[in-house]
Amino acid sequence: MSRLGLRLAGIGLAVAFAVSGCTFSDDLAGQIDRDSRSIERASDEQLLLNIIRAGNGEPIAFTQVSSVLATGTVNGTLGLPFALFGPGPTPPTLTQNGFGVFGTNSLAASSGNNFNLSILDTKEFWLGMLSPLSFDTLNFFIRQGLPRAVLFNLYIAKLDITRGKQPTVSLVNSPTARSYLEFENNLLQNVHYGLTTDAVIRALGVGPPLSAQAASNMKNLVQLAQAGLRLMPVSTRQGTAYQIMSGKMTAVLCFDPAIATTDIQQVIPTMYTCPAITAGPAMVSQPDAGVSGTPFGFEAKSTDNYPSTTYALYPRSTYEILRYLGSLANAEINDPAYVSMASHFAEEEGAAPIAGRLFVVRKNSLSTDDFVSVTYRGNRYSIPADAKTTIQVMALVRQLIALSTSVNSLPVTGTVVTAK
Repeated sequence: MSRLGLRLAGIGLAVAFAVSGCTFSDDLAGQIDRDSRSIERASDEQLLLNIIRAGNGEPIAFTQVSSVLATGTVNGTLGLPFALFGPGPTPPTLTQNGFGVFGTNSLAASSGNNFNLSILDTKEFWLGMLSPLSFDTLNFFIRQGLPRAVLFNLYIAKLDITRGKQPTVSLVNSPTARSYLEFENNLLQNVHYGLTTDAVIRALGVGPPLSAQAASNMKNLVQLAQAGLRLMPVSTRQGTAYQIMSGKMTAVLCFDPAIATTDIQQVIPTMYTCPAITAGPAMVSQPDAGVSGTPFGFEAKSTDNYPSTTYALYPRSTYEILRYLGSLANAEINDPAYVSMASHFAEEEGAAPIAGRLFVVRKNSLSTDDFVSVTYRGNRYSIPADAKTTIQVMALVRQLIALSTSVNSLPVTGTVVTAK
């Protein structure tokens, strides 16, 4: 081959690599951004679809992307050029002086992603989804600065109120319940009283109670102290005994006067305020609603107009929160009067009604400015982009589902390949 031909071949090779560089001009940050947006959109759509299905009493299903592996290939052929000189018939690609270079060149590029999907349908996953939420979980989100009114509305399924010797009245937190509006008003009132959570040390009994003689053994006392345990006196049929107790940092419900917007001195007993609980005994024994399933109760002071009142709060599980949001979506769609019932949470002055409503879903809306939308049974369901509280609730529920999922309980993943 002539020197000119070799030079032209080198130029062709350089051009081929340049073209391949243009084909994959997107840098790593761009690829990660596209994949992240796709996964985020898929997760939001999956969550909204499951909420709609749960609100209609239908089965729900979750998948989770556990890993993403990007792939890309470049295939090309570079033909050796040959030159034609002199006059005579030449292809149109030749110049007017009869000179031309020919070669067979081609370049093909392809890219794609391998997504490893986990189907969340194991025993461990559903145990986490169906277990009542604990005060610890509630306290975690309150400490993140999420609105307490929103958190308690999602957390509490039912409120029992007993005034004096009157029969207990149950207020159910569901838009399908006749007591829903009364529940909302009562909950908002307690939020104004400063209802919140605080972390204390919970007392847990270890083993049977010890007799006074066994509890006075110095060797036993030293070993208990080294293990971080302590003795607490308890009453038994045989008299006073001593129970070995261990401490666990946990959260309890209380009323914080510092964040209350209403005077609580004449309503809430001092023993149920956060300062009194945290400054009280080193260990408290308030039952944990999220573990034992028993409600948390507190007793309000009696006044001239109202007798002493006892409240009992029952927590929801993550799955029950999904069903609750589904019922809110149905109420929003089917009952226009619900708009006034769900506007209690727009506490900021000047907040747009839709921004403060707990959960807003539109059906067959013509708007193109949506946060997320899905098609289900021929209808389009969407969350408006300006429904700020609703979007916040969506983010919260995604985190609750993640907290209900143990890494060790994830099933074997399957690979889904998507090409670009």
